[in-house]
Formats: sequence, C-alpha cells, structure tokens
Amino acid sequence: MITITSRSKRPVILLLGATAVGKSTAVLALSQLVDAVIYADASAMYRDLSIGVAKPSLEERAILPHFMLDLLNLDEQMNVADFVQKSDAIIADLAREDKVALLSGGTLYYLRHFLYGLPTTPPASEASRAYVEQMARDIGQEALYAHLTSIDPISAERLAWQDSYRVSRALEVYYDSGKPLSSFLLEKDVLRDRYDFCLIELVRPREELYARINDRVEAMWQAGLVAEVEDLKRKGLNASMPASKAIGYRQFFMEGLSLAEIKERIKKESRNYAKRQLTFLRSLPINYRLPADDITSLKQCVQSFLFSR
Repeated sequence: MITITSRSKRPVILLLGATAVGKSTAVLALSQLVDAVIYADASAMYRDLSIGVAKPSLEERAILPHFMLDLLNLDEQMNVADFVQKSDAIIADLAREDKVALLSGGTLYYLRHFLYGLPTTPPASEASRAYVEQMARDIGQEALYAHLTSIDPISAERLAWQDSYRVSRALEVYYDSGKPLSSFLLEKDVLRDRYDFCLIELVRPREELYARINDRVEAMWQAGLVAEVEDLKRKGLNASMPASKAIGYRQFFMEGLSLAEIKERIKKESRNYAKRQLTFLRSLPINYRLPADDITSLKQCVQSFLFSR
C-alpha cells in the first residue's frame, strides 16, 4: 500500500489518548493508511473479557487487523517485556511485506517501555516472592501498597494500589537488591532508535472526556456487563486472578457494594485512570495533538509522516 522500504528506520505510528477519548473510531478511520493495529491494552488481552474492556468488535477487526487481543486465560498475565518483544516481532513480520503498523491503547507501562525500552532489573528470588506473598495475605493489598509508598514512592506513584502484581514485583526487587525498583529505571528518556516514531494524541476538554467515560459505563451496563461478570465467575474468575484486576471487573469483587454502587465506582476509577493517562501523555514527545473528532487533520498528519520522510 505504502512504499517505505527506502527509509532507514521502520515508521511506527502511536495513536494515543485517555480512555474513552475516541481512539477506536480514529483507528478505523486510518484503515486506508495503515495495515494493522497493535493493541496496547492489558485487559483486552483476556479472551473472556469483552464488554467491560470495550474490546474492538469482530466487524472492526475485519476492517483492520488487530494484534495482541484474546491471548490470555483469566489466570495469566503478560509482562511488559513480553509485550515489547511480541510487538517488535509483529512489526518485523509486517515490515517484510512493507506494511505500516499503528500502535494504540491506554496501558501506560506497555506504551512507555515500547517507546523507551526495558530497564534491567534483577529477577525475583523465591524467598522474596514468598515473603511478599505472605505480607499481602497478612496486611492486605492497600497496606501493601502503603508499604511500597514508604520505601519507593516513585514506583508507587506510577501504580494503582489495586495492581497487586506490579506492587508485589516492586517490593520483591527491593527485598532482593536492597534498592527501590525506581533506581533501575532508565535514567534518561531516549526513544528506541530502531523505529521512526510518530506520536499523535487525541484530546477533548476534560469535562467532555469525563462525560464520555460515564456514558460508556452506562452503555456497558446496558450491553450486559453484570451478566458477563456473573458468567466469568461461573467460569472460575475470582479476586486473586490477574484478569479480575481490570477496571470494570475488579469493582464486582469489592465487598458490600450494591450494583448501583459498583457502577458508580467503575465510573470514578475510570475517570481517575484517565487523569493518570493524561499526566503520562504530557511527558511524551508528542508530534501532533489533535481534537479527537478532527479526522481530516488526523489523516493529513499520518500522510505527512509516511510520505515526507
């Protein structure tokens, strides 16, 4: 479709934005300019999660191939190194046919390490893993997160307290090495030089974005989210599984909440997640910031990036 073999680096487009800003619609609008989408969304990788993660429909995937969806069982989790390595392999396969990849999604740690690479951190020992697991059982997840905040506030700031896997991993690194996980992070943000990146952020006024988040949760409710979660529980989903940590699902495992309270909790946590995404996006070298509904400008920016180098 687009001849790019003469370029010294593979072009990769990142279409970014907070949750509910309208990335999925914009991705499909670019179907004549790009050849495939790599989906950077940890929750959408679960085969059995659908409504609560706003997963692209089969019809949307027929318009443009989507990678990194429907890969995991409920008790599995993809670490960031696997995501980067698998994404690199997909881009390499596409490059052999001179095809253009677009990466889109909202999982911040996937996006950061795809752009900047992976820090070198020590592997967790069995002793530290067992110690942290016992601590989590003894004091609970919120207190475990508070403990991480006391010893590694930089790493804690980057994580939600409910992210038990990464909170535990940060503590394991500390107990194995005697150093906080944040000390192993890349000292300087330098984009990986294997790609020619184009970063496009879709934006909306904050009030409009929050209204869209609330409306999307209402739409998920009407689409059958409660029934989906009930079915997942029958399949074995429980509060200890990685899949149950996703926003839109973990709230159903909070004790003492009515369905109405669960719905409002999903809205609130989704809005809070959008705030963290917006903060993260401000730290990136964005090439274009565009109104989310300005599809004409979006196409022009992508065309300029692909054809002007």
